[in-house]
Amino acid sequence: LRSALACARAGADEGAAGRMAAGGPESLSALAAAVAEYTGGSITIEDTRLRVLAHSATGPEADVLRRSTILGGRVPEWRVAELRRSGLLRTLWTSRDVIHRAADAEGPERLIIAVRSGPEVLGSIWVAGDGRPLRPDAPDALRRAAEVAAPLLVRHRLRESGAARRSELALRGLLYGDGDARTHAWSLGLSPDAACAVVVAEPLTAASGPGDRTLDVAALQAATYRPAVRV
Repeated sequence: LRSALACARAGADEGAAGRMAAGGPESLSALAAAVAEYTGGSITIEDTRLRVLAHSATGPEADVLRRSTILGGRVPEWRVAELRRSGLLRTLWTSRDVIHRAADAEGPERLIIAVRSGPEVLGSIWVAGDGRPLRPDAPDALRRAAEVAAPLLVRHRLRESGAARRSELALRGLLYGDGDARTHAWSLGLSPDAACAVVVAEPLTAASGPGDRTLDVAALQAATYRPAVRV
């Protein structure tokens, strides 16, 4: 329901955002290609778990981090740890504007923006310079792209909701000993023989029981520490 409402809000905003390309992008991959053209950089569109949902074409100038992110389908864990320590992830998820990260010895210039629908964070768009400066109006193009991306990310989330429900049932079965534990573990992408830690959060009072929003925040924070976490 929350994602459906977000889709309605995002759809209303889409006209105001304008079109990033002729006819408007109908997929995240098309949007990534359009943003690359408008910004002069290489693009990745990621969900809140820093998994790559779409990316623009990668040229020979692409830095090592971009290549490893695309090949691995997600931001490497060592990089997530760096972003967490530097405070960039916290800034990203709380900011409503473009974040600029200057080029340094570890990589080229980057622009980042969170994609939102109302108060809900849906993902992020990353722009990396590939051997050439980004266009002067790249920040404005990225702001428009974030608005256009919102309904696309909501639709992606809705498609994943069925799989998420199955994962939730498997996790509950694993925790409560209901059904075959090995089957549940495999369905969650976990090794049945691997050691796992279970963290339980309880409300301080009955009146302050955790709602969906609290669970989403907990999942987002947990994923920044360990991408393979299951909530």
